[in-house]
Formats: sequence, structure tokens, C-alpha cells
Amino acid sequence: MISRVNVFAYGIIIIFYTACFLYIKNSISNEYYLNPGQEYQSADVVVVFFGGYKSSGEVDDESMRRFNFATELVKYERARNIIFVGGRRKSGDLRGSRILAEMAAARGIDRHKIHYDVESNDTGGNIREAWRIIQEREYEKVLLLSSSYHLVRIHLMDKPESKFTFRPVTYRDEDAVPRKGILEGFTEYNYNIISHALYIILSEKSYSWLVNVIR
Repeated sequence: MISRVNVFAYGIIIIFYTACFLYIKNSISNEYYLNPGQEYQSADVVVVFFGGYKSSGEVDDESMRRFNFATELVKYERARNIIFVGGRRKSGDLRGSRILAEMAAARGIDRHKIHYDVESNDTGGNIREAWRIIQEREYEKVLLLSSSYHLVRIHLMDKPESKFTFRPVTYRDEDAVPRKGILEGFTEYNYNIISHALYIILSEKSYSWLVNVIR
């Protein structure tokens, strides 16, 4: 039988885990939120981290939230250029970053302002490819755009040395297009917790190998 002490301990863990989710959903999201219409000094570039695919192979809702928010930032001149990273899959030769880049051009963004990588398929690789493009283009002020849950993980990960400054930015779940529900947010929270735990437990090389096997 489960003792009262164990029940109490499990309860504390569940409460703490849920509290962390709510903290990221509310406090961190508000801290990282950037209103496209807000007046502030324009960044040289916004880096968009690809989310994933639907079972049909189409870009998923999370990728579209990030894409739509990024194009708004460029539209309102809050960022002058845009970089898409991530989304490489062996099956079907999928390149999510390239798909989003083509969508951005179709939306009217100058192709000379659009850049993307075709190699990365995990967060560590996304960061390395983004840093490479930023340094090649000599950008100095950078916005890193993803979901609040993913941005926390990016913050905790090792990053290459750089001379540029970067600021994490995200959308608000309730204002996102498409809108993001609390269940979807909680699912993504769990995914990022598990992913970061594996990243810590395994070496970066082993983690990347595992991601390649899964994807």
C-alpha cells in the first residue's frame, strides 16, 4: 500500500510541476512577449525556431504561430531580416526552415532579407546554425523567437560564443494564430522537460544521435 508520506510527497511533486508550468505560461510568457506594434529599437534580425510537422507532412500549428508572429515583427519593422532554422527530416527530404522561408517570400517579405538553414533538426543544431548565419551576416541585435516553453530550454542550453546581443521573444497563447489552448501548452511543456532532461543525461552527441533516429 502507498503510505500517507508517499501520497504527500507525490502531491508536492505534482503541485510543484504544475506550478512551474503555470509560471512559464504566465510570467515567462509576459516577460518575453513583444508587441509588434510597440515602439522600440529595431533588431537586425529575428531567428525563428521551427516547431514540427503534422502527420500529413504539413507544417504544424506551433511552427505557424512562430511564423505568423515573426512576419508581423518584420512587417512592423521590429526586425529587418529573418532567419529560419530547424526542421530537417531524413524521411521525404523535408526541410522545415526552407518551407517557412518560401512562405515568407510568398507573403511579400523581400527574399534578400530571408535566410534559412537546411542542416539542423534539434535545438542544439538550431542554435549552432543560427549563430553561424548571424555571424556570417554580421548582425548585432538579434531576436530569438519560439514558444515560451522552448525559450526556457534554449536559455538553459550551452551556446557558442558571440559578439552580438540577443533577446528571447514570444507570442501570447491567447493572441497567437492559430490560438494555443492550455492542453496544447501543457503537452509542449512536458515535451520540453523530457527533452532537456535527456540533453542533460546524455552527451550532446548522443542526444543528437537519438533525435536523428527518432526523426
